[in-house]
Amino acid sequence: MISRVDATVEVEDDRSSGRDRESSSISVVRSIYVALEPECRANSKGKDEGVETSIVLEDSRVRVMIHAKDVSTIRAVLNSYLRFIDAAYRSLAATKQ
Repeated sequence: MISRVDATVEVEDDRSSGRDRESSSISVVRSIYVALEPECRANSKGKDEGVETSIVLEDSRVRVMIHAKDVSTIRAVLNSYLRFIDAAYRSLAATKQ
């Protein structure tokens, strides 16, 4: 039996205001998408390993979908992606300071 988890990540940069804030948030989201997309593409080919991932860029969201054969696999993959997202966000925040 295949388990499925859909994770949606929304990033908002609260250090700016108004129109600049919206533009900055979209820029951060796009940067995170660009950082994660190669990893998702590599995992999408791993059907024989029981894990499939895909990523979608929406206006103010990056949505990562994870499909796995069991709960422990979903947990491991989801934790990896959350760490990737955190690392990308921290890197972007450090470059803005």
